[in-house]
Amino acid sequence: MFFQWIDGPDKFDPRIRLFPYDKDETKPLNKFKRWVPPPPNPPPMTNEEKQAAACIHVENPPLCYCGHPSKLQHPNLELPKKFTPFFHCRLTTHDEWSLCDFQEYIYGPKINWYYTEEQIKEFESGKEK
Repeated sequence: MFFQWIDGPDKFDPRIRLFPYDKDETKPLNKFKRWVPPPPNPPPMTNEEKQAAACIHVENPPLCYCGHPSKLQHPNLELPKKFTPFFHCRLTTHDEWSLCDFQEYIYGPKINWYYTEEQIKEFESGKEK
């Protein structure tokens, strides 16, 4: 057998099965559900769309993983701003840490917030508009 040529008969364990048969897990072909790929990512948001989404989010903050409205964390009034405003969990522990790890940008989920390579380089160099 092939396994004897590779490993030898002393290494083969018949208790190991690569594909065990389980009649509860197998399904007939007509009941088999194929994996459907998710829809493609939406196009990048324009600045106007970001501002409109931010206004809506400030009025109706998203719910964090705990189920409570989240709190808006914004940078100090320094120029240049240190970070982009984002929402995080409002509930905190006794030492002021958030109860859950929810974080969402003010514009919406991060998948809607794209940058081109040029914009990233401008940001990193400090020449952002």
